[in-house]
Amino acid sequence: MPSGTQPEEPDDDAHPGGVEGSSGSDPEVPVHPDDRIWRHPSELARMRAAKAAAMPTPTSIRRPTSNPWVSRIPTSLVIAAGLATMMASVGAVVALSQRSDQPERQSTATFTSQVATSPITSIESDGQEAQGVIVDPAGIVLVAMHDPPAEARMEFGRRKADVTLRSTDSQLGLAAYQVDEIDEDGANPESVAPTTLSGPPPAGSDRAWPMPTASSDLSDLDVEWVESGWGLMLMTDGAPATLSPGPAMAEGGELLGIATVTEDGDRGVVPWPVLKAVGARLSPNRPKSGKLPASIEDQDDGAMITDEWSDGALESGDLLASMDGLPISSAKEAMTLASFHRAGESTRVRCHRSGREVSVEVELV
Repeated sequence: MPSGTQPEEPDDDAHPGGVEGSSGSDPEVPVHPDDRIWRHPSELARMRAAKAAAMPTPTSIRRPTSNPWVSRIPTSLVIAAGLATMMASVGAVVALSQRSDQPERQSTATFTSQVATSPITSIESDGQEAQGVIVDPAGIVLVAMHDPPAEARMEFGRRKADVTLRSTDSQLGLAAYQVDEIDEDGANPESVAPTTLSGPPPAGSDRAWPMPTASSDLSDLDVEWVESGWGLMLMTDGAPATLSPGPAMAEGGELLGIATVTEDGDRGVVPWPVLKAVGARLSPNRPKSGKLPASIEDQDDGAMITDEWSDGALESGDLLASMDGLPISSAKEAMTLASFHRAGESTRVRCHRSGREVSVEVELV
C-alpha cells in the first residue's frame, strides 16, 4: 500500500485491535481505546499540539488579590465590629468629659500618713529626749514619753523655753508640760519660721504659742476607747512599726495626731481632737468644755436621754447611737465625746426615737 493512503477498514473479528498488511516503513495507526477510531500519526501529532497550546502556562495563571480567609468573613460581622469600635470611642469621650466636671474627692483621714515636715516640738533633759506637739496656745505640750523628768527644755522651730511637767499618763505613754518662760531671742513672734502645721502667734503676745491647724473630724478614724489618767480617751491602733513615738502625723496639711507606745507595748495614735481637749483641761485659762444639754443615764440597751434642757433637738427617751460619727454605748462615752468640744460649739448626734433613727444638730453648753 502506498505511503500516505488510508488503509482499508479491517475485519474486526479477524484482526481485533491490529492492522494486516502494513509495510515495515509505515507506522501503525493506533486505535482509540474507547471508540476504536483509526487516527493517522500526523493527525495525532496535531491533536497533541492543540491540546498543549490550550493548557495555561505558569506565567499566565492569575493569582488571587485578596486573602481567602478574609473573603470568607461575613459582611455583617465586619459592619458590627466597626459599629462597636465607634461606640466605644464615643463612650470614652463622654466618660472623660463627665470626670473632668466632677470635683476632686477628698481623701479620708488615715494613720498611714507621712510625718509632718514642719519643725517638731522636742523636749530634752539630761540626755532624755521626746517629741510631741503644742496643744494649747498657753504653752501646753504633749510628748510621747515614759518616766518623764520634772523639768526640761523645749524647742519649737527657733523658739525655746523651759517647761515643767504638769501631768502624765503611763498607760498611754504621754506627758504634758507647761511652758515656764520664753528666751529673749525667741520671744519675737517674727522669729517663728512658717510651718505646714503651725500659724504665727498672735501679735503682741509673747506667751502665745502657735496652734497647729488640724481637722477635728473623728468620724473617719478607726478609734477605740481606753482608760487613762486624764479620763476616758480615744486612740487608734495600727501605728506604722517604723515610726518612733512622738512625731506629729499629718495628711493634706492637717494634723491627725501623734504616735505613741502604750505601757503594754501596743502602738497607736492619739487623734488631734483628743490632744486638744487634754490641753484645754490643763491650760491655765481653761475654756469651758462642751456638755450635752440633757441628762443621760445608762439603760440595758445603751445611753438614754432622761431629761432634755435644749430647744427640742434632743427629747426624753432618745437612745443615743453616735456622736461625731463615733458609736456611743454608755453615758460616759457620750459625755467624753462632748468634752472634746468647747461650750457653744455644735455637734451631730444620731439617736433612736420612737422606733426610727434621727440625726440632729445639738449645741453644747
